[in-house]
Amino acid sequence: MLGLDLRRVKKGDWIYEIIANERLIALNQDALGFQAKRLSTSVESQNPAKDYIIDNDRVDILVKPLSDGGAAISFINVSERKQTGDFKISASDIPFASFIKGDKYMVTNLWTGEEWDTNEQVFKVSELAACDCYTIKIKAC
Repeated sequence: MLGLDLRRVKKGDWIYEIIANERLIALNQDALGFQAKRLSTSVESQNPAKDYIIDNDRVDILVKPLSDGGAAISFINVSERKQTGDFKISASDIPFASFIKGDKYMVTNLWTGEEWDTNEQVFKVSELAACDCYTIKIKAC
């Protein structure tokens, strides 16, 4: 759902680039049909279910299994300030049975379309702007 007047969106502007991103639309429409699950958060808490609602000064890591055996990983800064730190998740920490683990991964930045191979088993971000999100797809190759 979008809360804006679509008549004001012009092809090529920043909002158009978000809502027309075919890689992100494909992620949303993946045939496996699973929603992303929060596997990590930067908030340390004794009561994470409650603190998750009231403490927005954090970075969450969400992972979604995909029908091709890969997974999508989103690093989401829900804070209104820039976050720096060691935000990471290991391929071995992805618990979905459909996710195929490997020694090498093809990584795709779903915002830009940039692709690269890596032998890294840990996927990480060290800095996110306020309310920013970095989303990648990983697939064993």
